[in-house]
Amino acid sequence: MRTPSALVDALVAEASDAAGVTRQNFAADEIAGRAILSMIEEGFHILDEGIARRPADIDLVMVHGYAFPRWRGGPMHYADRLGLSTVLARITALAGADPLSWRVPA
Repeated sequence: MRTPSALVDALVAEASDAAGVTRQNFAADEIAGRAILSMIEEGFHILDEGIARRPADIDLVMVHGYAFPRWRGGPMHYADRLGLSTVLARITALAGADPLSWRVPA
């Protein structure tokens, strides 16, 4: 069985303090939600930069190239299901709390 490393924990705590990051615990569903939201955010930046032409192109790559669950339709499809105003509000809130990690898409 794997056990946490006290050395790694100390290094992470030290780096967090140096960066001014307040460490906190998250429930599994919050972690999953943030992971998908970060994929959605990056998808919007990809569209804005002209790397992909359509959200469906991003979903195609995520499903077939990165094993995103096909039955979920891809992160951009999920963004449509959530509603773009909901997605924008969530990203805006996270960017306000952590502007180093989150960037509100144009």
